[in-house]
Amino acid sequence: RFVAQIDVRCCPVTGGLLTHGASGAASPTDAVLMPLFEGAGCAAGNLAVVSRQVALARAALSHQAMTQIVRRLESRGAVPTADGTAERPPQPAAAAAHRAGPAAEPDTVAGLDVSAWRRLAALTSLATPLAHAQAAAQPLHVLPPPRVRLLNPVQALQALLTLVFTGPAYARQLTDLGALLPQAAVRRAYFLFMNAMLARRLSARGAVPPEQVLTAMAQAWSHPLVQQRWQALAQALAPAQAERLVRLAAQRGLASQGGPTWRWMDAAAATEGWALHAQGAALDAAPDVAPDAALSPPVNAAASAPVPDPARARPLRLWASGPAPRGAAGRPTASPLTPPLRQSARGTV
Repeated sequence: RFVAQIDVRCCPVTGGLLTHGASGAASPTDAVLMPLFEGAGCAAGNLAVVSRQVALARAALSHQAMTQIVRRLESRGAVPTADGTAERPPQPAAAAAHRAGPAAEPDTVAGLDVSAWRRLAALTSLATPLAHAQAAAQPLHVLPPPRVRLLNPVQALQALLTLVFTGPAYARQLTDLGALLPQAAVRRAYFLFMNAMLARRLSARGAVPPEQVLTAMAQAWSHPLVQQRWQALAQALAPAQAERLVRLAAQRGLASQGGPTWRWMDAAAATEGWALHAQGAALDAAPDVAPDAALSPPVNAAASAPVPDPARARPLRLWASGPAPRGAAGRPTASPLTPPLRQSARGTV
């Protein structure tokens, strides 16, 4: 039942449609369950549905390792385009010929380009305990999947403010949220950030499908002005202030009309069953691991990346065959076309 609640139609990292191949087959687009925080177990709040290709590319890499991969790909000249893909700037013929030789470095790692690695790093950071400054510096390149628990207060606020724009009456809700901020300087930084996000939201104006609005708001975080104004707001807020704002917004039902329901949880409830004391050792003993998923590291993976532990690198198969499952009451499971059943947001003091 829980797996049905967190099911999505498209991979949040690649954006491709997820498949459910027959038992024994191993397609790169098959839906699998992937733990987000490598130091926790396979438990509620730490799981997301992604493609097999993404799960194997991530393997046991930490958030810091994925951030290093992003920086390495960016240093090679790969830049994001308007549609979210990676493209190399025009180069002189001699340089292009040199790069076409055997010693040329690929623009992908494990088959994922720089945009996909940005989304993967952002996705795993949501359930990874980070320092306040480090969490505030992480752009929200991917929106939280259903039932993922956001451990860092500033990222919970970041996701909440972004998802406000995906529902109706967002102007009134933004005003109500701004009234909860403590000081006038913080409120000014808040409304400057909202103005930058509003410009991205207006780019998806009109009667457009809901998934296009979600895509537009996620792509807004690639804009330098959005990141600059978010940094000004995040640095003006202490972790406790960000947590209080998320908790009050959840209690008052703000940013929940027509969208996902936010629920605040304390630290013990948010990480229940994560086996943090054992570094997620419960995942190693999972009995339902697909035997065909224990693959060697990709051949084009960075040499400096840690070699994944095969026991921890196995993605769990979602469904082997048959139609997409339904919830207990026969309703379709959550997908980008329908609001998730619930998303949990919490902060740590």
